[in-house]
Amino acid sequence: MASSDKPSADEIRRFAKRHGLDMLSSEHLDRMAELAVYVADLGRTLPRPPEKAVAPYERPNCYKRTT
Repeated sequence: MASSDKPSADEIRRFAKRHGLDMLSSEHLDRMAELAVYVADLGRTLPRPPEKAVAPYERPNCYKRTT
C-alpha cells in the first residue's frame, strides 16, 4: 500500500506540462495523481548502485554512434 501523500492537482498539472502531457483531461490527471503515489513507492524499492560512476549495465555496441 502506498505510504506517500497524493500530489496536489497543481503539482500533477505542472508535471504533465513539463512532459508534454498538458492536453490530458482532468480525469486523466486525477488518475495520474493516484498512480504517482504507487510509482514513487516502487521507485524507493529499486536497488541503487553504490557509486555514481557505477552503471547498472553496459550499453550494447549496437547503440554506439559511428559518426
